[in-house]
Amino acid sequence: MILTGAGKTLACAPLTGRFSKLLLVFALTFSLGLHWIFLQSVAWMSMVVDYSRSAPFHEAVAKALDGEHPCKLCKFVRAGQEKEKKQEFQKPVHKFEFLRCDGNRFQIAFLPYEHGAARDTFLETRGEPPPTPPPRGVLG
Repeated sequence: MILTGAGKTLACAPLTGRFSKLLLVFALTFSLGLHWIFLQSVAWMSMVVDYSRSAPFHEAVAKALDGEHPCKLCKFVRAGQEKEKKQEFQKPVHKFEFLRCDGNRFQIAFLPYEHGAARDTFLETRGEPPPTPPPRGVLG
């Protein structure tokens, strides 16, 4: 692909191979919130290493995982997770309603989405009786 801008021509290769896969993995990781789990694991491991210098290993693990002795990274992770939860609740959910069509233009209204009772259309019965006589197949 060739990009032109400000009198310069730049050649850009499409994203293929390892870089695109790595980019996809990072995007999925952040969209699912797995980066908080990774950071919390790093924090716990560093706390176990620090606490095991002055106490036996089983006590260091217990002290690191009890939640009463959080490190700076643990506090950062907790604050980040709470901030994301607050943002989830503040996002209004909208549905699109097309009000009218003037030629090729649509006017879209953002209305609050209301969760109504879902109508089960799969198991609805048909109102009309089956055709009589029954239809014949293509072969006879």
